[in-house]
Amino acid sequence: PVAETGQTDRCEGRESGAEELLLPKFITEWKGLDLSARDLKVNELQRRLDSTSFDDDHDCQQNLLALLRDSVAAVASPRAKPQATENPTALDEVAAKRLKAAAKQQRIARAVV
Repeated sequence: PVAETGQTDRCEGRESGAEELLLPKFITEWKGLDLSARDLKVNELQRRLDSTSFDDDHDCQQNLLALLRDSVAAVASPRAKPQATENPTALDEVAAKRLKAAAKQQRIARAVV
């Protein structure tokens, strides 16, 4: 809607471009990150939420919108579906650590959303 009307972004005095509003771009970026980069990203999301100033309505709105967009992209990444198997096996240590790290990242991102 903002991009369609060509309204000026009141925070920065610039026009809001359609690329700023495209959530799939941010989802694609998130999917391209490895586990350690995702960990850094979710910690950055938490830091941004904690440091958001609610004093200036315009800055606050823009910051929260960007934070929400980035957090939704993190939560929206597709996850593997369980596969039915006759002989289920326990996860190895590396897979279990990856699963726990990914679960922690999702908890943080959901808390921000």
